[in-house]
Amino acid sequence: MGDSAGGGLSVAFCEYLAVNNYSQPEKLILISPWLDVSMSGDYDEV
Repeated sequence: MGDSAGGGLSVAFCEYLAVNNYSQPEKLILISPWLDVSMSGDYDEV
């Protein structure tokens, strides 16, 4: 669980787990996560 920058960190950590073939949590709770800190709005590169 994470909010704001912690939400983005939670997503990044889950991506790290997936890329490295580790088990992931069953649920992820994000409250206003910072997913695009650059605020570019270019989601094709995400």
